[in-house]
Amino acid sequence: MLKKVSLLSALATVMFVPTFANETFLVNYFNDLSTIEADFEQTVVQQKKKEVSSGELKIRKKTAKNSTAGFYFDYTMPFEQKLISDGKKLWHYDVDLEQVVIKNLANFEQDSPMFMIFNNQSLNAQFEIKTIKNESKYRLTPKRKGDVNYIEIEFSKGNISKVSAKQVNGSLDLKLSNVDVNPNINNSVFTLKVPKGVDVIDETK
Repeated sequence: MLKKVSLLSALATVMFVPTFANETFLVNYFNDLSTIEADFEQTVVQQKKKEVSSGELKIRKKTAKNSTAGFYFDYTMPFEQKLISDGKKLWHYDVDLEQVVIKNLANFEQDSPMFMIFNNQSLNAQFEIKTIKNESKYRLTPKRKGDVNYIEIEFSKGNISKVSAKQVNGSLDLKLSNVDVNPNINNSVFTLKVPKGVDVIDETK
């Protein structure tokens, strides 16, 4: 069973890059966003296999106020898993397997769609942005070639509602609901206290 998950990361201070009018809403939205919480439904298609999963996410970007970045993905369906990062390490806790794998986060940043939109650069510094419907849907084509062909971001009532990506080896759709922008999130959310009796594989050593 496919267990592919999309990873999120930090956003530091934003570069200034001239922006066309139709892009301004999108670029400013991400520039102003420091934390976000939401419920999600994720669909991943890879090698003709499709998996739908759901859960809750929390993201904190690195800013002047937040000295460290972090993300938290709590998958409840179809498998109970947690993906947690403090901006340096990544903990993947598979509840069913009673196993935690610890990795260096940097190994996953460059070609992950979610890392690409939640990082330390303004969107128009990284992407060619096409407005499909102003303030509703945008297509982002990376200026640097890699595993991601393009990313589409959709908004509903002024808030992000969907992130889709076409990749070399498949596709990702992440639908968001109950979105809360810039809530206070405790630092402890972005580290994993490993439960007793769980096997730990530490690949950072």
